[in-house]
Amino acid sequence: MSNYVIISAYQNAPLEEQYDFGEEDYIACADGGFDHAISSGIRPDIVIGDFDSCSVTEDYLHSLGIAVKRFDPIKDDTDTLLCVRHALAHGFENIVIIGGLGGSFDHTFANIQTLSFLADMEVGARIETESETVYILAGDTVKVGPAARQGSKNASITITGKEGQHFSVFSYEERTSGVYIEGAKYELHDSVLTHSYPIGARNEFLAAGEATIKAGYGRLLITVSK
Repeated sequence: MSNYVIISAYQNAPLEEQYDFGEEDYIACADGGFDHAISSGIRPDIVIGDFDSCSVTEDYLHSLGIAVKRFDPIKDDTDTLLCVRHALAHGFENIVIIGGLGGSFDHTFANIQTLSFLADMEVGARIETESETVYILAGDTVKVGPAARQGSKNASITITGKEGQHFSVFSYEERTSGVYIEGAKYELHDSVLTHSYPIGARNEFLAAGEATIKAGYGRLLITVSK
């Protein structure tokens, strides 16, 4: 199935510099994301949100043949999360969020939490910006007792980049154990990362341009510089 691509309302670069759009991508704009889509010559399939930042009306969108899902501004979900729920309801298994990082910190963190929500749903997801790609890697739920390491799904991801290009790995929970970083300048083997010590910051790709990251229990936030 094609990617479900969400264009967020905050962008710091033209969309085409952040993501290589495919003909089969389903494109959803989170409210004001529509303005960025139009300025980049991209026609979305749907606009979703409370319309507090979109510069055009529902009627105008309908006249273009673009679907609209409008919500009351008094709501629990962010506009990006509303797009995510729409994607899940329609069976999409790979979601790409474009932008949404680097503006106000609350919106940035909300979008990272949305990525974590998608990890809960076991859906492939990432955030793409001009300068980085962001992933959440979810291992098993942390357990206590002698059987703690039994049955771990040992989640893993392989990331790519040029020699010397940076990537970082942070614990997105209080404690993430069974962490491996292989094929990078600085490796880890069955290590523990915590949410209060950034030992995984600013690692580097080697000449092979490929690194594998694994997590046993807990959750990792991974950023790859472009």
